[in-house]
Amino acid sequence: MDNNTTQPQWYDKTWLVIVLCIFFFPVGLYALWKNSSIAKGWKIGVTAFFALVIISQIGKEKTETKTPNNPSTSDSVAQQQATEKVVEQAPPTAVASSVQQDFIKKKSDFFYSSVIHPANSAITTMFKGKTEQLTKDFLKENNNILTDWTGTVVSVMACDENGVISGGDDKTKKILILIVDGGTIKFDDGKDNYSLTLAQAQSNKQKTKGIYPDNSIYDKVIALKEGEKIKFSAKVLRADDHGIYGLAGRDFDNQETAFDVEFTSLEVTP
Repeated sequence: MDNNTTQPQWYDKTWLVIVLCIFFFPVGLYALWKNSSIAKGWKIGVTAFFALVIISQIGKEKTETKTPNNPSTSDSVAQQQATEKVVEQAPPTAVASSVQQDFIKKKSDFFYSSVIHPANSAITTMFKGKTEQLTKDFLKENNNILTDWTGTVVSVMACDENGVISGGDDKTKKILILIVDGGTIKFDDGKDNYSLTLAQAQSNKQKTKGIYPDNSIYDKVIALKEGEKIKFSAKVLRADDHGIYGLAGRDFDNQETAFDVEFTSLEVTP
């Protein structure tokens, strides 16, 4: 018996090399190049194939990090993060309309996830256009009508036909401008917030100059005091999303949605 007979190595078993390349390619690649019976051309081809797969996977992961391929999934995760980060919600009253609450939540969540705690820079740069589209979609869905919303009176101002604000507290036979805080979301950094403000529209283009004495809600408006809680309905004539510019790397530090409206009904709430 010849004791010098060389036993074949495990990597010389071609079938085993193929199995390892499919199910455990790092070891399979090693075995491929150690195998003496597989042609060099096959070795180069298989190696190149695995190299392309790895490069493609790395590129895909980087793309998903910078610009998510699934916006709905990205938005839901971002909104969940936003919900967790909100530390103080200051709705106007405890009986705010569910439609109103839903609108404020969507806007504040998007502001938080896009600007304050950005998922990625690409979303931040597109923030203004997207947040404006959120507002447009909401108004279209609700026909520009706000029904049974709630808020806190910010101020009641009086002006003349030319829009000149009157001095003092004299509102007798004057045109009234009502401004309402529709809700504020404050975030955990202590300085950022999202707010919704509503003001009686006052422009020729919108065909209104304010609340006139012959308006059915005039007496209620003139009796309002700063800080009072009210329930109201209104028609939105113009919407604007804007922010305060300033801190490094951010377009907005605080974001506000401002509705110019025509109030159609209101009442003071407890």
